[in-house]
Amino acid sequence: RNGPGTVGLPVVCGGVPVATGDIVVGDRDGVVVVPFDRIDATRERLAAVRKAEAEFAEKVKNGLAEVGFVAELLASDRIRHIDN
Repeated sequence: RNGPGTVGLPVVCGGVPVATGDIVVGDRDGVVVVPFDRIDATRERLAAVRKAEAEFAEKVKNGLAEVGFVAELLASDRIRHIDN
């Protein structure tokens, strides 16, 4: 603030490198860093995620109580039930 310094160098936040031009977004659930060269690809994938989430929300609104793969997982031998 009151002396010489450097601007624009990469830094590391929580073990994640952050460079000039990267997008950093955070909320109470965590922080995401999108590297500058991945912004366009991330934007495209987010559109697909939003669409899938909207479709899932509509299914829940229409009465979906259980997702198929969850029921299959719970019935499989990959889950071990422990009684206390």
